Amino acid sequence: MKKVLIALLVMAFPMSVLAMDIPQGKYELTGTTSFDFSSSSVDTGAGDVDADTISLELDAQYYFQKNVAFGLFWNYNDTDFDGTAADSTFWMIGPQATVNHSIDPKLSFFLNGGVGYANYDLGNNDADGFGLKVGGGVKYFIVNNVGIVGQLKYTRLWLDPDQGGDWDYDEFSFGLGLSILF
Repeated sequence: MKKVLIALLVMAFPMSVLAMDIPQGKYELTGTTSFDFSSSSVDTGAGDVDADTISLELDAQYYFQKNVAFGLFWNYNDTDFDGTAADSTFWMIGPQATVNHSIDPKLSFFLNGGVGYANYDLGNNDADGFGLKVGGGVKYFIVNNVGIVGQLKYTRLWLDPDQGGDWDYDEFSFGLGLSILF
């Protein structure tokens, strides 16, 4: 009976039997980018404001045990508001942790999170502080060491502007990119 049960489980979940885990000792470099085009109304009666945003993120990490890595991330975000001089940029850098779960020889899911120093510029106003990012996504490996990445991420910044007060910044983003293991 035990052999029959094991055979049924293997037939029902064949991907888990063939999963390609990321072994201990591997390094991973990942770059993702996302684009956002939006139009919104402003309560001041100024009409619609169109905004174009591009985000870039670079990750470098080391798998200190199978499927678990620590490393660094750098995130950059540039937003152009059409018709205004108040364009914004922010960047954040810091440590992060990643957990990978392989379900297929070519497909794996991951969760990651990090905290770091953040800097935000809005027009002539500057602010710095710290930020938090958490996310997850999918890696599809084209070959054993190169994969396409899709990631959904939440970023939260707590900032102290030069002119006083507090700024909070929240962002959800979806990015596509490339991951290389070596």
